[in-house]
Amino acid sequence: GTALPEYRAMGGFIEGPGTGTSDSIPAMIYQNGGPVQEARLSDGEFVMTSDAVRGAGGGNRAKGAAKMYQMMNRFEGMA
Repeated sequence: GTALPEYRAMGGFIEGPGTGTSDSIPAMIYQNGGPVQEARLSDGEFVMTSDAVRGAGGGNRAKGAAKMYQMMNRFEGMA
């Protein structure tokens, strides 16, 4: 199934078929209000919003993404 439009950009915890690495949940990437690319998510993944990425970088998305990758790597090491 596809996400309801009001949930498109909210981010959050993903639950659905498959495993934590199966990429079994279809999703769509939107830019400027239109679909641009299909994405595949896995059960148990978590999606961050653009505002969260920008906030992590003090207003800079590239710096925020770098911090989030560091956080992801640290947490994966604890799993």
